[in-house]
Amino acid sequence: LARFRSGLASTVLEWSVPSIDIATQVPLVAAAFARMRWSQEWLPALSPRGRVESLSGRFDFDTRRLALAADIRDVELDYHKNSPYVRRGNGRVVGSERGFLIHVDGRDMAIGMFDFYTEPTVFDTLTGQVHLWFKDRYLQVRGERLEATLGAASVRGTFAVSRPQDPLFQHVSAWVRATSVDALAGKRFVPIKLSEGVRSWIDRAVVAGTATDAAITFHGYIRSLGELPVRRTEIRIAAEDAAIRFHEDWPLAAAVDGTVFISDNGVRADLTAGTLRGITLESGSLDAPKGAAAIRFVGRGRADGVTLRHLVDDSPLSDSLAFLRPDWRFAGPVDYRIDLTVPVRNAVGGSAADDAGPPGALTVAID
Repeated sequence: LARFRSGLASTVLEWSVPSIDIATQVPLVAAAFARMRWSQEWLPALSPRGRVESLSGRFDFDTRRLALAADIRDVELDYHKNSPYVRRGNGRVVGSERGFLIHVDGRDMAIGMFDFYTEPTVFDTLTGQVHLWFKDRYLQVRGERLEATLGAASVRGTFAVSRPQDPLFQHVSAWVRATSVDALAGKRFVPIKLSEGVRSWIDRAVVAGTATDAAITFHGYIRSLGELPVRRTEIRIAAEDAAIRFHEDWPLAAAVDGTVFISDNGVRADLTAGTLRGITLESGSLDAPKGAAAIRFVGRGRADGVTLRHLVDDSPLSDSLAFLRPDWRFAGPVDYRIDLTVPVRNAVGGSAADDAGPPGALTVAID
């Protein structure tokens, strides 16, 4: 149902439509707003598909003012210049000639933030608001109060993409927080903005566990400015019962509890519990700066002599403590303190030197 009014004051088109196929209307919208840059670039690039239901709107031909509201069903949008990829989008949209507000309410909805991740994520449920605002050569996309479920995990987040005319000032920001995330599934949330070395180390090192609380923050300019640090990513993960292989030459660390901090500067961990080849860890810290030739681990805990000797024999300590004869045996309770430097090659980004220095100091106090 459409109604056309023309008078001395203005010429207005008002309409109400029960259902529309979005793709068939894209050329009409582009023609109606031909003087606006977004209609000529963004509409074809986003290639919107899906259905609009219960659409009502009003357009003033003299002022070129638009107002509309509708329900959207099974919407698909392609990725374009930091605007998210969307599949199976559902919700309510209200808008004007300068922008739209989308109230998202979807199930099995796929979102692709290809500035941060190589693959889209399919959420069991997703709610929140997405604002699109445009004027002349300025565009902003902002997501607020986004809440989602993904298996047993609960996820909250916000994001903003700002694209003024000057490309040097175009930037992206994002914040994501998740709880109860399986460690293996959580690897997908490590942003591609991190250095290749850091991402590779995380992929190899994390074997199992649960991230009880994880937060990812990213902010930076879209374009690089030579060697200037124009982007920053930080990840904080509180882990329980994790299994981590800090280095391929060392035994697997199991039942690890602690907090891991990851950034473009490297990886740092504060550990409160764990075991390594049967040796109990009471506290410890791990520091792996970006580009470093070694990972440093400092810790303290308890063990028995037999287990401690097994660790020496099954790790690079056997090289650094080569003076220990095979027939020597350890026995009795042991309190230990360890300050260990593990040589690595390309573990956390950058190039490692062939000689990473001594393997560290192992101090043992016997009760």
